[in-house]
Amino acid sequence: MQTVSELVPQIVALMEAENVPVRAPVSADRVTEFEKRWNVELPADMREFYRLVDGTSKDHSITDEMFCIWPLSELMPIPDLLSEPHYADYRNVDGASQTICFSDYMIDSDVFAIRTFAPHDIITVCSGHRPVASSFTEFLSKMLVEPLSLM
Repeated sequence: MQTVSELVPQIVALMEAENVPVRAPVSADRVTEFEKRWNVELPADMREFYRLVDGTSKDHSITDEMFCIWPLSELMPIPDLLSEPHYADYRNVDGASQTICFSDYMIDSDVFAIRTFAPHDIITVCSGHRPVASSFTEFLSKMLVEPLSLM
């Protein structure tokens, strides 16, 4: 499997081909501030991604299948993204307050979140809370090669 630093140029190339603005990398201090704000520690591969590029935005998809990865400033735990009464549907997600939403498909038709505690897997939030990738790096790989496998 490729590393995040090998995948980011592919993501940037897709963004440039679609005229999606490439966001500047995030400083280590901003990542630390994010982690302190939400009382989490992002997995190393996710930190590396944001140190290389600050995602896209919900207004711009990266792939033809309409996936995007949110800028660090838009990431938040499940309970903060899905406030009451909607959150009631997600109470059974283990560690919801430390599971960070970071990506969506078709403007929130589905949302993807990473557990900031071991095993750091990625779950689909809106489609049964099931795991779709074992790491952030695997999520990026699937998004680039077989994006619909994440659904």
